[in-house]
Amino acid sequence: KIQDIQASRDGKAFWIGTEDQGLYRLEITGDRYSLTKTGEKKGLGQENITALFEDTDGNLWVSTQRNGVYRLGERDGGSYRSVRQYNKDNGLPGNSVKKVYEDLEGNIWIATYGEGVS
Repeated sequence: KIQDIQASRDGKAFWIGTEDQGLYRLEITGDRYSLTKTGEKKGLGQENITALFEDTDGNLWVSTQRNGVYRLGERDGGSYRSVRQYNKDNGLPGNSVKKVYEDLEGNIWIATYGEGVS
């Protein structure tokens, strides 16, 4: 089940977050497309993804139902080379994340289900 779709900032692909099947990247070129499951090596293989957001620096934020939020960074073409997980163990009020938002000053806000905003 698809939970969220986010167009990439470069306009070359779409990120697709699923319920318990992780993260996919859809690339469309003319009348051809490729769908690639991504993030398995970074712990996103079976995640229940609730929302996706790409910030102005090109980081992809992946909100999850049970494990906080992941920030994928240091982009190399269509792939991300680094991952950082934010959860209750390192400062979030809860592990069930609804949405990530970037304000006009570049601050990142993380909204959780029932545990407030960080």
